[in-house]
Amino acid sequence: MRDWLWRGLVLLLLAGVAAWLMAVLELADEETHTPPTGEAATNSLYAAQALARDLGASVTKRTSLDTLPPPGATLVLTSIDWNLLPGREDALHDWVRQGGHLVIPSNYLTPRNEDSPLSRWLPVRRKSRTETQPKDETQAKPKPPSGDSDGESEGDGDEDGGADDGEDDSSGTDSAHAPVCRDPCSYLIENGQSGGARFRVCETYPSELELKPGAVALWSVSERGSGPTLLRAAADQGSVTVVGIWEAFSRARWRSVEPVLEADHAHAWAAVLRLRPGMELWFVDEESRPPLLVWLWRRGWPAVLLGLLALAAALWRAAPRFGPRQALPRVERRSMAEQIIGTAHFLARSDTQALHRAQLRALDEAAAPRLRRWAQMDVNARARALAALTGLQADALARAMTAGARSAARLEADLCYLETAVRRLRAGRASSSTV
Repeated sequence: MRDWLWRGLVLLLLAGVAAWLMAVLELADEETHTPPTGEAATNSLYAAQALARDLGASVTKRTSLDTLPPPGATLVLTSIDWNLLPGREDALHDWVRQGGHLVIPSNYLTPRNEDSPLSRWLPVRRKSRTETQPKDETQAKPKPPSGDSDGESEGDGDEDGGADDGEDDSSGTDSAHAPVCRDPCSYLIENGQSGGARFRVCETYPSELELKPGAVALWSVSERGSGPTLLRAAADQGSVTVVGIWEAFSRARWRSVEPVLEADHAHAWAAVLRLRPGMELWFVDEESRPPLLVWLWRRGWPAVLLGLLALAAALWRAAPRFGPRQALPRVERRSMAEQIIGTAHFLARSDTQALHRAQLRALDEAAAPRLRRWAQMDVNARARALAALTGLQADALARAMTAGARSAARLEADLCYLETAVRRLRAGRASSSTV
């Protein structure tokens, strides 16, 4: 019995804890935002392009206007740098005149009396804010036209109707002070056609458009009491569609869903592009080019490689070295003969006449003590006197003592002849002094 008693107490305790948790806790669904990944994270028109592709259009995405679409295609231009290079404006104008369909946001246009690359030839312009009449904020949103088959629109209309019929409220509350739940959506109606299409667009800031004098409108959509918000005009054989509710198709960065999937945005997008199976649809979103270094490497990598090698060689040549290129020779004292030979080789390369003059001075020093009036003698007299003392030929001595340019072989022979005369003079004086 004691065991059963403890078991019952434990069960009662667990039941009490469960009852307390059920009283203090509440189960609720929580929505979490999953950020887009891949192309959806960088492409603001990802959902709009996927919709067009699913409806059978051939979608092409480009990063520049270097190449224009084929004639008759539709070009959605949202790049702010499309006119970065000269000549693109004229090329785009010619493409539209030849039958192209251009789709642009309204912020690419400028109001009246203002200039921009596109406003020079586009048949549509944007109304200035001074020309646009502000709406009465006290006036409720217009209801959608009767007979709207869209269940979502009917539900919204019922909500508006309930807010407007506040005077019939049985609670007796003053309708002037009753809270009014405004619909953040607008209802756009196709103009110029009986029973035209109706579009419900939400959380957008419509821009009112107008035609330039002489332009012809092909299609337009507007809100009641306002100017056109979607306007298509003829341009020679082509057409231009200006979108004043671009936020309905392009993903804003602060939103968690794709705007084109809300309300009637998809129907409006299909009407703007005139989507049909097999059509050519081009998107030029942002002007994108490879970095300069990448472009240079792709275009001229041989020149870049040679330039880098030349730069490396120049830096290596100019860089300081930690030691000599080769081992230094040992410092040794040279002999007298080596010194004389080295000096003679140096003089032979630099000044050959210096060797001849030095040899003549040595001859004068050796002959002056032996021959009287040596300084007053001419070359021939000196040669005959030296020949008598040394036994050498007078003619050869005269040629050797004559100054002037001579060949290397002649110089060597004359120096050798003069040196022989000097040595014989010195030897003869030494023998005479000894005697």
